[in-house]
Amino acid sequence: MVMLVALSNTHVPIVATALTAEFRSVFPRHFLTSGDDGSFVAAGPLDGLQVFAKSLVPGASGFFMVQSVPGPYSDVSKAPGRIGDPAMRERALAQTCWLSVELVHTWASPEDARRFIARTMARLAPDDTAVLLRPPDGAVAFDAAVRARLAAGETVC
Repeated sequence: MVMLVALSNTHVPIVATALTAEFRSVFPRHFLTSGDDGSFVAAGPLDGLQVFAKSLVPGASGFFMVQSVPGPYSDVSKAPGRIGDPAMRERALAQTCWLSVELVHTWASPEDARRFIARTMARLAPDDTAVLLRPPDGAVAFDAAVRARLAAGETVC
């Protein structure tokens, strides 16, 4: 599983057209409205909650699902309750929303997918994100330093 989940108290509705613009900013010369580069964003079946993205960005490619859900992540996963640090576990369980970026299919290396996911999460995670999860067992407190490392395409947890 190649995925990151941001736990926060802010729901960020995601729409394909807005996400395309965000990706264009993160990955210049890609996610063009003409589709010339082959990368694109398409609405998922849950309007405002889910989109799919195909990235042909060199070094950050794959097919991904981006979800933003106004509900606790603990409703769909046991990962927050498995965090070893009691204070971080309590913080994670207290969050009321989550945003995830997950690899659905790749034709490149898992490292390419991780870079796309990291850079996307750096851009989309709400300002009040408390904990970043890498299911099933990775977790880190989210702060400006973590966001900067993600923006550089680094693995943080």
